Amino acid sequence: MNRWLMKLTQAKQQPYILVRENDFLCSQASGRDFLWTEIGRIEAYKVDCVTTDQVRWDIWMVDGTALCLTEDDSGWKPFYEAAAKVLPGFDQSAYFLVFDPPFAECRTVVYSVADQTD
Repeated sequence: MNRWLMKLTQAKQQPYILVRENDFLCSQASGRDFLWTEIGRIEAYKVDCVTTDQVRWDIWMVDGTALCLTEDDSGWKPFYEAAAKVLPGFDQSAYFLVFDPPFAECRTVVYSVADQTD
């Protein structure tokens, strides 16, 4: 195999999220499927990346598995839209709340299963 082709096949694949009706698949978790009902908590925040900010979501599953999804991951928008539909109490405005003030993390809870049981 020539070097160019070898490099191409070994290149790191962009993280992706594949959304389905009852679950989603995440490349960060070795392609594991997660049911929407397994999500325990989602926190949104922003990271300063020198010239731009990047919105990130830390997602904790009820079994303790943790994921970090970014707005640059392929499938981010469909994930956001699906989560807003299937997770009761999901705060759709939280995505925009993390933008101000600039250069601050602005961490906020988007969803918590504990808030749904009170």
